[in-house]
Amino acid sequence: MAQRSKRSIVAVALLLGGLLASLPLGSKISLMVDVAIEDLEKLASDPSCASEWIKNFILDFPDVSFRHEITGPDVNHILPAVENIYNALSLAGLNNQIKVSTVIQFGVVGTSYPPSAGAFLNDTLEKASRENVPVVVTETGWPSDGGLDASVANAKTYIENLIQNVKTGTPNRPGLLETYIFAMFNENQKPPGVEQYWGLFRPNESPVYSVNFDGN
Repeated sequence: MAQRSKRSIVAVALLLGGLLASLPLGSKISLMVDVAIEDLEKLASDPSCASEWIKNFILDFPDVSFRHEITGPDVNHILPAVENIYNALSLAGLNNQIKVSTVIQFGVVGTSYPPSAGAFLNDTLEKASRENVPVVVTETGWPSDGGLDASVANAKTYIENLIQNVKTGTPNRPGLLETYIFAMFNENQKPPGVEQYWGLFRPNESPVYSVNFDGN
């Protein structure tokens, strides 16, 4: 099993894949939950739908630790949906425990290659003098099978290099960078190909490869 430390867990977490034949129980990990894009419009237009969503996907799972709720990326509905979800969490007394946010699509990056030259477009947060807004990398990973350059060796190298880098952040945002690895489990009900093989573990909980979460 992967080795973990308290220091590294602050910066690195794991995303559960959604299409599995089975999932293990009682892992005591913290999760990030997102809203299905087809639900955004009704969540944005009806606060009662947001309350029902919170009940069905959070309150009905009292033994699960949720860290973030992610709403998006449909720009027509993001703001009212976020407001309704936040208000529903507040009514449930969870607004300080579960943070509500949204995702940013890769299109906001004006320069993406090489990565060291990455720059956002002029209308993004930093250009708007909002550089102190917390940013979380909501998913990143590498497939271990199913396509070109998808291999266990490449996946292991990518994840371990990622862990090294999130400890120090970037030149523009030094310090621990909260990052979610996609994904914890291979998703054996997805279509054949790389989509099935992003997990650190197989659905039967056996590791696809070992990972040193200490970053040493």
